[in-house]
Amino acid sequence: MKQQTIRCQIESCLHNSPDHYCELNCIKIAPCAPNTCSNVMHKCESMCANFEKKERSFF
Repeated sequence: MKQQTIRCQIESCLHNSPDHYCELNCIKIAPCAPNTCSNVMHKCESMCANFEKKERSFF
């Protein structure tokens, strides 16, 4: 299997690094169903089924 690098601009995702790389080894792409996208800032923001909302840190 070919190794790929995943660049991601979804800053609200837990798996997105500060330099915009996905930190997961693999991802699942799926349609963003209405009942699963309530935790994103913008409904068009993600079709990645691995999306997890990043909790804001005060530090």
